[in-house]
Amino acid sequence: MTDFDVLVVGSGIGGLAAAASLAHAGKSVLVVETHERVGGRGSTVEIDGFKVSTGAVALELGGPMEDLFRSVGAPYDVRRPNEPAQCVQFRGRLYNTTSRPARLLIDSGLRRVGRRLTRGWDGPPQGDDPTFEQWLSRFPVGRTVRRLGRNVAAGVFSVNSDEVSARAMLTYVTQKSLFRDYGFPPAGTIGPMQELAAVVERRGGEVWLSSSVQSLDVRDGLVRGASVRRGDEIVTVTCRAVVSNAGPTATIQLCGDSALPADYVSLVKEKVQPAPMFAVTFASRRPVAKPAGIVFFADTERVCALAHLTSACPEVAPPGWHLYVAYAVPVPAMSPFDEDAERAAVLAELDRELDGFGEARILAAPLLAGDWPAQRVVSGCEIDSATPIPNLWNVGDATRAYGDGGLQGCATNGREVSTRVLAYLGRR
Repeated sequence: MTDFDVLVVGSGIGGLAAAASLAHAGKSVLVVETHERVGGRGSTVEIDGFKVSTGAVALELGGPMEDLFRSVGAPYDVRRPNEPAQCVQFRGRLYNTTSRPARLLIDSGLRRVGRRLTRGWDGPPQGDDPTFEQWLSRFPVGRTVRRLGRNVAAGVFSVNSDEVSARAMLTYVTQKSLFRDYGFPPAGTIGPMQELAAVVERRGGEVWLSSSVQSLDVRDGLVRGASVRRGDEIVTVTCRAVVSNAGPTATIQLCGDSALPADYVSLVKEKVQPAPMFAVTFASRRPVAKPAGIVFFADTERVCALAHLTSACPEVAPPGWHLYVAYAVPVPAMSPFDEDAERAAVLAELDRELDGFGEARILAAPLLAGDWPAQRVVSGCEIDSATPIPNLWNVGDATRAYGDGGLQGCATNGREVSTRVLAYLGRR
């Protein structure tokens, strides 16, 4: 086929959520993915028998992500760790945030107090909002609380607490997914992504891997199709709507310099400022951390969180190995820094925090940045999914709901965009 109802550019979770939802609604969908695998920054590659993530590893249980899978008839094979699913570590001790007492404290205490403190903070920032660090400084809290706040901001939004607005951070804390239940897929994060891609194909759509959209054909104010490189061949695809998971900057480039208004191009240039993160995947013959699925640190400067993947999914590593991913954010993150020096500081901090890290095998330690960032925008700077072209939408972490985060936020955004596309196609 070369004629489709909807073309989806890129197969990150936002693109796949939109594609599967549209296919489930009866639309013919083509997903074009540059890489040889689906999932984008939530996918998996194999290194010497270890399943190594390309970015994110944890999927929320019982939230909008799982609901998406149920709604399109896709299996959601995500396991909650038998150990405490999520903890905070302070001075070598773990505090379980998913226990029943902790859940009651967080839901009836933290979220309720947070909503009261942020009353009237609905909607995007007004330009003079304090940073999260400035907001915390108004209260008599010590260094531990400030560092925990910084590490939650870093783990969720890939920035330091003085680089994200208090409004965005507290929206996430009080209304979104902080300290909810998370798990890991036994096939690696690529497993659930492949299930969404399978929905598209079962419904008559197609997923073209190792292919790339070269340009979008914009005529008379609408996208009419695309030029797609598939292997050695250039294929002309026609469609009635396009969802781009390539990021707003790349979407503008695909449309061409004059296809979109100058003020929209300027808005994207202003808002889309990628946030970086180190993702250190390592393996050890013996546990190097206290038993927990995900740990947020309360007394570190760069390392913000640690995921113990084999705590739930021994399949992601060869027998006898423990597999971990540590996430760390440079200081500063949103202004120039020395990548080599920051990486060295991260590894030194892991060595201090984790007993036996020095003997662990480091499988990958990339800096997620630039065209492959941890986040395309700093939370609070998201733009609307709609573009000035009526049948073209962006999807993903640059356009998710205000104050949302992680793969869950992107999946929710993809589902919302699918609703917009269906409404447009219905009018047409």
